[in-house]
Amino acid sequence: MIVCLQSIVSSSKLSRDGNEKRMDTSHALKAKASADDEHLSAGIGKSTIVDTVPPSPPSSSPTTASPTPPKSHISFLLKKQSSLAFPSTTTLTMSSSNAPMPYATIGTNWITTSWIHACNQVPESWTLHSVYSRSQSTASTFAAQHNCKTTHTSLDSLLADPILRAVYIASPNSLHFTQARQCLSAGKHVILEKPATCTSKQLDELFRLSKENNVVLIEAFRHIREHNFLHLHKLVNEDKVLGPIYGASLPYASYSSRYTNVLNGETPNIFSLDFGGGALVDVGVYPVCFAVALFGTPKSQSYTPTICATGVDAAGVGTLQYDNFGVALNVSKAYSTSSVVEIYGEKGTLRVNGTTDISSIVFVDAKSKEEKELADEGKCLKVTKPDVNMEEEVREFGRIILEGDEQARQRLEELSRAIIKVTESMRRGAGILYPADQEEV
Repeated sequence: MIVCLQSIVSSSKLSRDGNEKRMDTSHALKAKASADDEHLSAGIGKSTIVDTVPPSPPSSSPTTASPTPPKSHISFLLKKQSSLAFPSTTTLTMSSSNAPMPYATIGTNWITTSWIHACNQVPESWTLHSVYSRSQSTASTFAAQHNCKTTHTSLDSLLADPILRAVYIASPNSLHFTQARQCLSAGKHVILEKPATCTSKQLDELFRLSKENNVVLIEAFRHIREHNFLHLHKLVNEDKVLGPIYGASLPYASYSSRYTNVLNGETPNIFSLDFGGGALVDVGVYPVCFAVALFGTPKSQSYTPTICATGVDAAGVGTLQYDNFGVALNVSKAYSTSSVVEIYGEKGTLRVNGTTDISSIVFVDAKSKEEKELADEGKCLKVTKPDVNMEEEVREFGRIILEGDEQARQRLEELSRAIIKVTESMRRGAGILYPADQEEV
């Protein structure tokens, strides 16, 4: 069970400059967050599994390919009067060609390297075409590491390339919106690292642009594409191995080396209000996404943060409230935990090794206390650190774009909209405000 942290947040820590305008904005947004809670429960409902056969790889695919991806895709069903519903007014007309999509990267960090390595495992869908960085030296060095010959230091130049079809964006959070907006307006598909944007209003605008320009926008939540998460989803929602759900405990706490910089008086991007940082939006989105994908949208949510010297949450505990149960969250970049995921039900408990990279799903019978491993052995893809497993999402995102699968794209859009509504409500309710929040008041 998660033990709530006692966190006393002073008004000086909730403000970057201590001015009264910031506090007035905080009160206004807290009131808005409270009002928004009334609408969230009308969002994504119980989810189900829909069988879809993935495309067969061409004969040129490597013979050492990873295990066959699952044939299941999560379907998030909206209630008829959902405030999160966004009716599709266009039908995607993507190419059905098996030719790989030339893509570019924005961001030259380790997560971008993971994405490139994953794309290299799916050559029938993706081929690295160009690298963007504001610094030519950085762009050239990163491109050379990945055998890419084309670099750009101007987004206009990058997006003017007629060969380019898609862009993967993994820049600092606060830059996502403007960069994605420019890419979508140029008619390029966009894979946007989580969190997609700083506010739900920004995300609304990006999805509007994607439809207007007949291109795909996908937020990269890698863990819900993993085989064993899809298997867990089936165990809980179809097989009903737990019976009625009684609650869940979802931790994601890992000490960040950047927090040492914070303790030394520095402000790394991920701990900066100006760059849209903090534990909730950086690592907390994993358990939030896990819960929304598994249980649907909560009726309400709350967050008690531990505010660090830079003004963002270094850690925090949260609660997601459903009709008949609650979900406890423990998120941190200032400490680590050895706790596992637990999902409680009438028939027993499911003990899962984590919210990502699931390799173990143990069922503990409520009466006999007997334990049984239910995970699909051998289905957890292994990668060499510091890479993380992104191959399953890379494969699925490529399939959605190349096949023009509007239904699958719509499901992912609904999920992204629901998640940012939840995290935005939690963040604003706790008084953690970004420049984008103040611009919208």
